[in-house]
Amino acid sequence: MSSNRKPFHENFNRKQGFVAGSDTQFGFTFASIFLLFFLISILKHHPNYYFILISVFYFFSTLFLKKIISWQNKKWTRFGLILQKFISPIILFVLFFGVITPTAFLLKIFKKDILHIST
Repeated sequence: MSSNRKPFHENFNRKQGFVAGSDTQFGFTFASIFLLFFLISILKHHPNYYFILISVFYFFSTLFLKKIISWQNKKWTRFGLILQKFISPIILFVLFFGVITPTAFLLKIFKKDILHIST
């Protein structure tokens, strides 16, 4: 085996850069989410005023304190990338062994050949 031959067809050593979304969109989205949480708490007759405070903080930080929102946006994006590395394989595992494998067993039990490739 030569020294420059790789065992896989993919390059797993690549560095994946990330592009965070717009800081303004991030701030207004979080302000809207916490406002929605506040409205839901009002509908349940147990208003939680911390949600409205957080919503106002994000709203005004988006308008006037761009550095705070920019820092949080980058951290949130990195958190999402870390989650992606763990959640995607778990979801694929569940789909394969929870859906595809049982379907294959059922097709074999009932002797169905849905691709019509029987020999």
